[in-house]
Amino acid sequence: MEDMISNMMLQAQVTEEQLKERQEIKTETGVVLSCKYLCWVREHPVKSICKETNILYGTQDEMIPYKIVKKFSEENNCRLNFVENGQHWLHTDREVAAMRKWEQTVLEESRSIIPNK
Repeated sequence: MEDMISNMMLQAQVTEEQLKERQEIKTETGVVLSCKYLCWVREHPVKSICKETNILYGTQDEMIPYKIVKKFSEENNCRLNFVENGQHWLHTDREVAAMRKWEQTVLEESRSIIPNK
């Protein structure tokens, strides 16, 4: 998350000093950068809390570099899946269809390993 916020700040040409001074800055894209949230993210780094975590990543993600997702998935033993030419938000019809197919596959796999009660 910190890397994503840093990238958003870089794209908006906002320095950490500016963010500390103003506390919140609304970017041209409408995203609000928050000093309080950045501090919280630094104090609470993201960790996978589930034994079986699956990540769906668009290969054209403009917000989170692949090396960050790869490192996270390796450190947390996550299964990393891809949407070819998919963007960060996975919002086009093709991306949504790929996401639904991926969700269905993951759900079916989880049902096969969880015993019925």
